[in-house]
Amino acid sequence: SSLPSLSGVPQDHTEAARLFRMAGDRDHVEAQYEMALILANGEGAPQDHAESTRYYRLAADQGHTDAQYNLAKNLHEGVGVRLNFGEAARYFRLAADKGDADSQYALAGCNCTGEGAPQDDGEAAHLFPLAADQGRVEAQCNCANCYFHGQGVPKDLGIAARYDRLAADNGAARAQVNSIQGVAGNKKGDSETEAQFPSKLDSNN
Repeated sequence: SSLPSLSGVPQDHTEAARLFRMAGDRDHVEAQYEMALILANGEGAPQDHAESTRYYRLAADQGHTDAQYNLAKNLHEGVGVRLNFGEAARYFRLAADKGDADSQYALAGCNCTGEGAPQDDGEAAHLFPLAADQGRVEAQCNCANCYFHGQGVPKDLGIAARYDRLAADNGAARAQVNSIQGVAGNKKGDSETEAQFPSKLDSNN
């Protein structure tokens, strides 16, 4: 069934929430995701992270990529649900396998830390470029570090420099300094191995 159109009428968050809840409770996947966003943001309904997470799960289990990411993020951070690194990594993987850059970066972070996934520098070094090549700046910085230190991949200063410059061009201040100095400078101990997950709470995709 199609979602009700709210275009051309005054915005009414409460009415939108009612309609999305009704459609979501009838297994409409996009409505489930929109209802999760409403509950997460507290617009149109009282903020309720537990109920929001429940709707994310409903949509995620129907294959909604952004819902899979947001559910994984909540599971990883214990927002509205008991913290569960293993389940978080599983949902990150589902979205990452469909090409979601945020999930690829997050899953690489799980492989770096061993939280919910085997600690595996090689797998992390495989995932970081997938996100980096989609413009994820933090992943570009991590690619530079991986190739500079030979962490999970053969050491390659040329590739490290390319990702470092790419990150600098995309506004990464730390990478800008590294590019000015060149990658010959020692970056050991300055690697962003812990994934900082962005929020898709304002996303409508």
